[in-house]
Amino acid sequence: MDCGEIRELMEQGREREAAGRLLELVAELSDRLNTLEIQFETLVEALAPDPDDYPYDEDCDSYVVQCPGCGERLEIPAEFLEEDGGALVCPDCGAALLAD
Repeated sequence: MDCGEIRELMEQGREREAAGRLLELVAELSDRLNTLEIQFETLVEALAPDPDDYPYDEDCDSYVVQCPGCGERLEIPAEFLEEDGGALVCPDCGAALLAD
């Protein structure tokens, strides 16, 4: 059923049948909209960042990181991790440091 069929019924003077079909169409569109809203909410939740995935706590003064190159564990002041700029490197082997 589409709007063209409903329009034809109206032109034929079959207003009651057209109104019934129009109500069916509105109900179908409402169901589709509800489904889309649920899908949208699910997608937004899936894309939202998980605060538990962020390894840095604003209240900490420093963090322990482990060098992926040599395995050395280093304590890094929080302000170094918060700065925009170059990546931190291990002073022993020069590898980029990752959060432990």
